[in-house]
Amino acid sequence: MRNDAKLSIIKILAFLSGSYFISAGIYSYVEYKNIERIKLNWNKYIEKIDKKNELISNLKENIGYGGMIHNFKNYLLRRNRSYLKETEQNLDECFSILNKLRKTTPYNSLEEKKIKVIKNTLLEYQSSLKTIKNTSKLSLKKLDSLVKVDDSKTLASFKWYTHMTKEEKKRSSLALSHNVERTKNSLILSVTLSTLFFLGTLFFIGIKLLKTQESLEQEKENTAHMARLYTLGQIAGNIAHEINNPLAILSGTSDILLKNTEKENPDPEITRRSCMTIKKTVDRISTVVLGLKNLTKKPDDSYFEKFNLNDTVSEVIALCKDRCNQYGISLTLDSNKNIFTFGQRTQIIQVVLNLVNNSIDAIKTKEEKWIKISTNQNKHFTEISITDSGIGLPKNIKEKLMEPFFTTKKNDSGTGIGLSISKNIIEKHGGVLSLDEHSVHTCFKIQIPNRDIKRV
Repeated sequence: MRNDAKLSIIKILAFLSGSYFISAGIYSYVEYKNIERIKLNWNKYIEKIDKKNELISNLKENIGYGGMIHNFKNYLLRRNRSYLKETEQNLDECFSILNKLRKTTPYNSLEEKKIKVIKNTLLEYQSSLKTIKNTSKLSLKKLDSLVKVDDSKTLASFKWYTHMTKEEKKRSSLALSHNVERTKNSLILSVTLSTLFFLGTLFFIGIKLLKTQESLEQEKENTAHMARLYTLGQIAGNIAHEINNPLAILSGTSDILLKNTEKENPDPEITRRSCMTIKKTVDRISTVVLGLKNLTKKPDDSYFEKFNLNDTVSEVIALCKDRCNQYGISLTLDSNKNIFTFGQRTQIIQVVLNLVNNSIDAIKTKEEKWIKISTNQNKHFTEISITDSGIGLPKNIKEKLMEPFFTTKKNDSGTGIGLSISKNIIEKHGGVLSLDEHSVHTCFKIQIPNRDIKRV
């Protein structure tokens, strides 16, 4: 599967996981609010039950001992007007409480029957009170009948009310506990499942991203290697010429040496000069071959080494020398000391070679043609500057210079990936590849920190 397809799948999974997690969060919040609502409704319900209990208690107090019945009997026996007044007040209060009870909730048909029983008892007392008020003298028989009002059903109704409110509280408490527990379990399950799903998706995405990253890194390295081969293809003809010339020198020098040895008295000076020429020519070929070997070798990204920077740049000059001679370009190294740095030697060769080849392509048709490579080192950085006789770059090109597949070369002679790969290589070294905008001529600078680089 292609990397862009993998990334699309990862994005979809991340979106679905995030959506599910957010939905679970919203559901959890709603369930939490639901618990709060259940508790609030239960508190209101209990308040109503307590209010009903309070009314029943007030009703019992107004009817029972010290209340209406007590005052009624005292008035019946003593005919004191104050007892009459208190009895009437008690009755009015009792009827008012009964009306309030009817308005309370919950209220059912059985409760209505109990209230009617209490009301009938009150009405019976009220009727007896009127009879007493309107009669100055009562027979003992009549008096006895007035005193013997049946209160048993009213007392039973009060007991029922007391039991009913207790049971109602108990039942509502159990219902509350059950609803809260059920909602809590649902909430815990939802949060647990959403968290597991989210973490599982994150783990899956992490694994996929790691694999995709590895694949991308591999593709980057393959692209970089192809860029090296492309660069090699550019200079292949010049390299062949660079090796053929020394071979011709070797052939001619060996003929001179052979003829000298065939003489009766060989000239030692000719032998010495011929051997020196052969050695220098072999060294020249070795430098070119070493540069080719280092350029074509696929580097190990995990391996950094300490190396001589000027020797490395000299290998690049050896590879490009014949191409520069072809266009009449002067290519020089400006450095008066040995500089050692730490990094991947093969990749530094690739970067410098790419920049030199870019300079050759840019100035090969100009009148003034030179390329100068300079190396320098301070306490913090090792610096390589590649400057050519060009007069800089336009602003619109500078802005896109390091972008992949951007090229200023015509006739499809460039891939547009050289500078972006070079920039990536230097950044892996913890350094910077930049265009010096203060230079009069076109100048690229490479800065690498003077420390061990750990690949991240």
